[in-house]
Parts: sequence; C-alpha cells; structure tokens
Amino acid sequence: GKVILLNFSAMWCGPCRYEAGELMELYNKYKERGFEVVQVIFQDENEDPADNTDLARWKAEFGLNFVILSDLDYSSVNTYNVKSLPTNLVINRDFIIKYRQSGFDKATVENEIEKHL
Repeated sequence: GKVILLNFSAMWCGPCRYEAGELMELYNKYKERGFEVVQVIFQDENEDPADNTDLARWKAEFGLNFVILSDLDYSSVNTYNVKSLPTNLVINRDFIIKYRQSGFDKATVENEIEKHL
C-alpha cells in the first residue's frame, strides 16, 4: 500500500554514492505520506557481491534508515533488467512500475513520487 522508490546501486559507483544522501532526503520528506525507499546494493567497492557487512558500512557512511538489501546472486538486477547505475523505479500503491530512470534526476523522480502519493 505504499509508493516505493526501488533503487539499484553499487558501492563502487560514484553517482550512486552521491545519490544516497538525496534518497535519504526524499525518504524523510515523504515517508509520513506512505512512501518507502528500497535500495538494492549488489556490489561492493571491489565489484564483489555486497553482503550484510557491506550494507552496514553503506548505511553508516551515509546515515541511511530506509530498507537496504543485498542481491548476492544478481537475481533482482536480472529481473528488473538493470543495465546502468543507478537505476530507479517508482512503483505505485498497486505494485505497478510507473517510472524507470537510469541515472538520477532528483526533480524528475520527486515529481513521479508526488504523482502517485
């Protein structure tokens, strides 16, 4: 029943690192209206699969308190056909993907979130 921003990132990705703080701002701004960020980190700094230790470091480094998951076998990356990083999907309350973006344009993503809240 929430609007979800599903984000795919890797720890080695410079734009993903920049985006982490921006995602936190969006989460804080809209969480009370039924918004959730789910971030999937699938690789660490060495391009190895990210594990729970990596996720804890990522969360601590950027002060994140939204949901962060690993994708050890790349199944979600493959399911969502992630070809570039970061990739963001806005999913409406009915679990339908309404928007997909490679890269990060905060204003455009925010507009999409607002349309579905």
